[in-house]
Amino acid sequence: MKYEEQRQKEINKYIFTFQIAFHFLLMILLITLADYYNITSVDSFMSFLIILLFGIFAITMLGKLNYKKDGNGLTYEVLVLLIYLFLIGYLIYSVDFIGARILLFVPVIIITIKYGKRISIMIAGLIAGIMFINDIFYYYFYEIISLETSLIIGGLLILISWLIGNLMEIEKTARERITELAEKDGLTDLINHRTFHDILEKCVFISNEQSPVSLVMMDLDHFKIYNDSYGHQKGDEVLREVADILKRTINSEGIAARFGGDEFALILPGYDLINAKKTAEMVKEVVEKAEFYGAKKIPIGKITLSQGIAAYPTTSKTKDDLIQAADDALYKAKFVSKEKISVYQSIFDVVDTDLDENEKGFVDSVKVLLRVLNAKDRYTFGHSERVMESALKVAKEMKLSNLQIRNLKWAALFHDIGKIEIPREVLNKQGKLTKKEWEMMMMHPGWGADIICANHYFHEVANIIKFHHENFDGTGYPSKIKNINIPIEARILRVVDSYDAMITKRSYKPEMSTQQVLAELNNGAGTLYDKYIVDIMCKVIKREQALLKAR
Repeated sequence: MKYEEQRQKEINKYIFTFQIAFHFLLMILLITLADYYNITSVDSFMSFLIILLFGIFAITMLGKLNYKKDGNGLTYEVLVLLIYLFLIGYLIYSVDFIGARILLFVPVIIITIKYGKRISIMIAGLIAGIMFINDIFYYYFYEIISLETSLIIGGLLILISWLIGNLMEIEKTARERITELAEKDGLTDLINHRTFHDILEKCVFISNEQSPVSLVMMDLDHFKIYNDSYGHQKGDEVLREVADILKRTINSEGIAARFGGDEFALILPGYDLINAKKTAEMVKEVVEKAEFYGAKKIPIGKITLSQGIAAYPTTSKTKDDLIQAADDALYKAKFVSKEKISVYQSIFDVVDTDLDENEKGFVDSVKVLLRVLNAKDRYTFGHSERVMESALKVAKEMKLSNLQIRNLKWAALFHDIGKIEIPREVLNKQGKLTKKEWEMMMMHPGWGADIICANHYFHEVANIIKFHHENFDGTGYPSKIKNINIPIEARILRVVDSYDAMITKRSYKPEMSTQQVLAELNNGAGTLYDKYIVDIMCKVIKREQALLKAR
């Protein structure tokens, strides 16, 4: 529950308790009045008390129901209003017992707290005016009261409503300011990480197929280099300028947030993936055209954004899934190529189509392991998808059978699953592995095969995974088999796995150019790799490069 809702509920609870106590005080007042006016009709007076007690009971019950719901029930408010109108009228006309009018302060104070200064001053003024006019009438005809007393009580009613109302407004302003500071990022004036989660959760809750919500995760490229070169003060200026661009670009159609560090996010209610991508492209264009101090000295000569896009319920089923999907798409964009906008698509949406229910259950279990592995080493998951895509291109070029292509597809996707057994610090180590660490790393094909062969449907897939690090000349691992003894699918994986490692930038090495990749593959042909498969792979690479240039 939000702070403001909780606060209002607490206020209502105390007002409700106060009203119950106040009604018991009214009973005492009525008994006093009965004694003052020497009321002898006990039955009539007791009937009135019974009605009053019933009113108290009704308010109590309605109040309990009310606070279980939203703390502001209409029936409860109307009943209280009627009781107050009765009380105000009764006290105004009780000119013979003018001291009882002190109770008029109770409804005025409660109305001020619940509805604010303006309404309470109007009501206090109305009460004071009616009371004064009534007293003038009595004074003119009976001369039994003091008008000064009425003036003092009326003036105090207005003054107290004004004072409490102003104090409430000061408290409200301070509360709003504190809330703003708690909800916004101090540097960029965008909503902060915590508020981002709150707003996204609400958007997901009200979204559906007809009215989706899209999420764009953004990351500034080369920002660490910029910060190291020009200092954090200049870096902060870049962050502020990018935040301003986001606010200007999306206007009121979406919500921009600073997710953390050099990461931003856009929440786009009502946007599908297509429209979200258009917005991302617009943001990208504006950022790249903006002039930032010293930007020409960073690697690509300008400030750029990598962006990942996902949508609920199109690609995700929960808020957390949506964030994870957009983050995965962002990571994919950064590692495939800079300045790229990536729309999330789960590879499992494509490969699950030929499985029965039992097989899908097994694959779902492996998916969980892949997510754990992804958390340990973000590179591995995107790498597996890219290896699968490249392997299928080579397999189709080689005209493999449908069964071979199916086995290769699953083997490529799961080929590194054995790394789940390897510690995070070894997977992400930037320097050279120790002998012990390397021996552990060489175990992952066998571990992966053991995991996958648990389902009979994947026995051949497990065999491909086990041998995907065998070299063509027999110098690989774990079994040191060679030549055609290595399954052809495993030989394809050996080539495309190396290819993806060459073209992917890691924290400890840059990506290779196309010419460097072709040279490296040809250098390993006949020793590390099957030369025939290398020739096919090079053909695929050259064809894709030609298509890119043609665009």
